[in-house]
Amino acid sequence: MRDVPNFWMVALIANFFAFLPSVAFAADDPLVCPADAHRPLRVRDDELRPTIAARAADARPLPRSIALWGDSHLAAPTFAAELQRVLEARGLAVRRNFIAPYFDRPGVGIAVRNFCASRDWRFVAAYAGKKNADGTDFGPALAKFETNTPDAYLWLDLRDADGVADAFGLRLAFEADAADDGAAASIELVFDDGAPRRITLEGDAQGIGELTLAQDRAIAVLRLRVLTGRVALRGIAPWRPALAPQTVRLDVFAIPGATVTPWSDLDPVSLAAAPGIAAPELVVLEYGTNEANNAFDPRSYRAALSKAVTNLRSAFPQAECVLLGPPDRGVRTRKARTDRLRYARLHARVNEIQAQIAVERGCRHFDWQRFMGGAGSAYDWARARPALMSSDLTHLSRDGTRRSANAFANFLGW
Repeated sequence: MRDVPNFWMVALIANFFAFLPSVAFAADDPLVCPADAHRPLRVRDDELRPTIAARAADARPLPRSIALWGDSHLAAPTFAAELQRVLEARGLAVRRNFIAPYFDRPGVGIAVRNFCASRDWRFVAAYAGKKNADGTDFGPALAKFETNTPDAYLWLDLRDADGVADAFGLRLAFEADAADDGAAASIELVFDDGAPRRITLEGDAQGIGELTLAQDRAIAVLRLRVLTGRVALRGIAPWRPALAPQTVRLDVFAIPGATVTPWSDLDPVSLAAAPGIAAPELVVLEYGTNEANNAFDPRSYRAALSKAVTNLRSAFPQAECVLLGPPDRGVRTRKARTDRLRYARLHARVNEIQAQIAVERGCRHFDWQRFMGGAGSAYDWARARPALMSSDLTHLSRDGTRRSANAFANFLGW
């Protein structure tokens, strides 16, 4: 294993690894987590089976790199899995690559086959009003996973769903601070059954940096252990040089409770240069549900969304920009005098503002609430059989999410 500066751009290395075979591991050789570790959200088998009829061969060209940012509606795996099925029905392979640091978040899909994380880590999200003390943002994931506890660990199974290892390296984005005794932040990394390697994390003046590693054998499992100092993971981007040319990258940066506000604080230059963000051809911002509460201020929301889209356009000027509005929402109550359309009206206002911003900034807007049937449709979706809305009248069921993702794919021309 060796350090390789800027290996994404080194054609010689890329060409060399392209001829190396992927490594298959036995199905009975899974990553086994310690009993007290965090574990990933399990996806039901039927989430992975293709169910979408093939689209017409003359449909519009499909993007090869897609990045979705959003809240809980996209954080669970169902929406992205449905988009993946649509693309696969068009004959394309789809791969989620960027591993966002959402390892202890319930209900959030992670772009790994499996993972284990000790409980010494702390999740910090930008949507909660958090920033670094120096004002820097948290990178494309809008969150970080941090600890200052020695021996805190994170294990990642980088193999694909069939148990094939095809990652020959990675870029790890981090923040690091020295320990109280002055010892530099350091970690231990182990690839598969290789020898442990101690690495000192050296960042910029703010402690922000990237670690780039590669080897000549595909990596099945990465084991990371914190040795000294404070370590915060901002994301991991495996390097898979042998992916088929038709492969579509579909990266999801979505967290339950998230709002668009952190996008208004992002640095477009650093976002465009972030590890694993490969100039997406399509960028989707899906926010609005968590903004549309009793404290909703249309003017403030419009300003935040306008700044967010400005930053998006600056970071990814060539990308197609789509604003995906919030779905309808009901009120779960038995009180007779409750205003059952209170949230529905707020969601309609959010969609209206998004549509205006989309026109002004050259984006497209998908009105999810209108697709459902407009204000109050959440109740109809909840009464459907099978139910298309969950019992909280805020989140869609798996069936409702699949139906919505299909509608969104049709809207995109897929």
